Amino acid sequence: MSANCVSVVASPSLSVETITFLGAKIDLITPLRLLDLVSNSISARQKIVIAHHNLHSLCLHSRSDWDAVSLRRFYDEAQYTLADGMSMVALGRLLGHRIGIRHRVAYNDWLPFMLPIAVQREWRIFYLGSTPDAAAKGGEVLCNRFPGLQLKVHHGHFDAQYESDDNAKVMAEYLAIAPTFCLSEWECLVRSSGFTRISMTLMPM
Repeated sequence: MSANCVSVVASPSLSVETITFLGAKIDLITPLRLLDLVSNSISARQKIVIAHHNLHSLCLHSRSDWDAVSLRRFYDEAQYTLADGMSMVALGRLLGHRIGIRHRVAYNDWLPFMLPIAVQREWRIFYLGSTPDAAAKGGEVLCNRFPGLQLKVHHGHFDAQYESDDNAKVMAEYLAIAPTFCLSEWECLVRSSGFTRISMTLMPM
């Protein structure tokens, strides 16, 4: 399971260095700093959206169709945007920016040391994305590996039109768990305007 967005309930302002290249903003945050940001955010009971950029999203970001406009609006509204993958690090360095491997934040690396804390602090997590089989299997693997993990998953292959039955079902599952934070592939957020609004207004129990 991978994700390009994490919505958390947001910390007081975190002073970070920000770079911009090819029209995209990248905040230079390390994985450990991200964990502090998430923890402080939840304690502060505020709201934040943390997005990621990789080469795929960077290419789509520069297009002019409707989906690209929605995508750019999503990134504009995110409080932080992180580098997902070494390709973003290499490209940034090629363009003269002081970005290093320590600023690469991929969730397959970050989740294993974040989830034990989520169990300890009883954080509730909602994951939206992947294929039905991959989402179900990923959720099962994580719950088996981290006993006590409060995780609800839903695949990203659904009718995301705002008034569709599929979208209503996803939103109902989301609200039922009242997640502390949400992990989602940005394609799901861009396709579902209703879920995008909810993902940016999370409230803790």
